Amino acid sequence: MKVTKNFSLKEFVSKETWDKYKSKSLWFIDPRIIETAQTLRDILNTPLTINSWSYGGNRNESGLRMPEHKNYSPYSQHTFGRAIDIISSKYTADEMRDHIIKNSFLYPHIKAMELKVNWLHIDCRNTGDDTIYLFNP
Repeated sequence: MKVTKNFSLKEFVSKETWDKYKSKSLWFIDPRIIETAQTLRDILNTPLTINSWSYGGNRNESGLRMPEHKNYSPYSQHTFGRAIDIISSKYTADEMRDHIIKNSFLYPHIKAMELKVNWLHIDCRNTGDDTIYLFNP
């Protein structure tokens, strides 16, 4: 099930979630994070990987995380469908973070980014602030 021009719903949920809920998995994903993934993909003009399990990859918990997942945390933005972890074969995580910080006006839904990890964690939590909250693992 396509949710944007370049992303399927399966990229935002784990195999276990998809197997249980199928297209209803969309109920658990914040539309702002889907929109943001597509905007980033369009602007960077390169494929981006969130979950890759549906096409033979090993990424399975880079979007929504449910209680049965290994990396589940009750207060993580992933738990609420408001966060994704992205990798790119063209850009490093630091390059993508730098791009977003310099061009934050293009990404109004990105409210937080994790630093010091080799993937791009972005989320659309409600910070009540106009700047992007940067945090360490």
